[in-house]
Amino acid sequence: MSTEENAPKNFGTLTAGHGTSQQRELAITAVVRADYADHRLITIMGIEDGSIVVTVESPATTGRNPHQQMWLSRESLIGILCTTHMFLSSTGSDLMQLVKDAAGDETIRYSFGGTKPDPGEGLALDAPTEAE
Repeated sequence: MSTEENAPKNFGTLTAGHGTSQQRELAITAVVRADYADHRLITIMGIEDGSIVVTVESPATTGRNPHQQMWLSRESLIGILCTTHMFLSSTGSDLMQLVKDAAGDETIRYSFGGTKPDPGEGLALDAPTEAE
């Protein structure tokens, strides 16, 4: 493999410490986006320093905050995921059913690498696996 093939990918940059003496540009090294039936766009970005940015964009018509963002260490994101799983389990919630409910039309459109999800590509939640 060439050095170019081994180089981390760059999907743009984020500015850390904007407007301070510690301001610096950090490369976005990985991106996954999911577009849900209600047009909620969830983006997860890997950052060159190992941190992860999670954003949720909602249409103004939903009445929800149009843009939420968390910039977390990998360990904090894993902690949130584990605690969320524990919370849902302790309340008797079925995680897969919640995902299906959030999907609406049973398709969540994913993209990898920084482009908006293609409406023709997606993950059908009830699609049979090879084992079935």
